[in-house]
This record gives sequence, C-alpha cells and structure tokens, in this order.
Amino acid sequence: KIIGIDKQMGYDYMGIDKLAHEIEAKTYLKGQSEIKKMFQSLESESLVNRFIKMNTPGYYDAMINLNADLLTYVNTKDHFEGAEAAGDFYLRNLKMFANINRVKVNDNDRILILSGTTHAAFFDMFIKRSPKYELVPITDYLKY
Repeated sequence: KIIGIDKQMGYDYMGIDKLAHEIEAKTYLKGQSEIKKMFQSLESESLVNRFIKMNTPGYYDAMINLNADLLTYVNTKDHFEGAEAAGDFYLRNLKMFANINRVKVNDNDRILILSGTTHAAFFDMFIKRSPKYELVPITDYLKY
C-alpha cells in the first residue's frame, strides 16, 4: 500500500536568504557556503554512492543545519524571521511524522519512507527515539 505523508506548509526560504545577505548574517552565509561545497563534492559520485553518502549521520546533520538551524542566525532586531522559518520546517516534519504514526500497522509490518534527505534526517531522529519503530538504515539495502 502507498500512503502520502507530506504536509505542505508555507515558508519563505528565498526571503530568509535575501534577508541574510541584507543584514550580513555571517554565520548563516558561511554555513551555506560550506554545505554547498559538500553538495558539489557529490557531483562526481555514482548515483548509488551519492545516495549512500547522503544517508549518513554527518550528511543528515548538515541538512538539518542547512534547512533549519542556520536560519536562526537570520533575524532582525526585535523579530525572529529565521527562527520562525526554522520552527515551521521542524513543525512540517513533525506533522509528516504524525502522518506516519496514523498508518495502521501490526508488529510484522515494514514501512519504507521515500523522501528527500532533509526529511529523512528528521525522520531518522524521530524514529530512533520512538518506542513504536525499529529503524533500519536504507544503506543496509544499497550495494556499492
């Protein structure tokens, strides 16, 4: 059975990026630059090797940093633009995980989640702490 779990929400990454440049949010800009280099390092990899590297704990951390944590450095005086966008992204992932939890399963069922790397990073965190699920890394199923 195939079940969609996405929960679309509106947040303005481009607006946050523009604001970061306007206010010279150095930590955000440096972090973005470093992570873009990591993306570029994957370009020469085979699809399978790229997929394996994109599903490692270090890559997951970088994706959460890129798509959420770094945004907390982009705020104007008395406002929390970046922090609010990061919170919205966390909320979206929590709602998607809640949708996973709504799926009726028995003890023998297995669930395969197809998502982008950043969502996978969040699901990895949530599922590792869940008393309901046993996480099996996708890399266990990939061959070099």
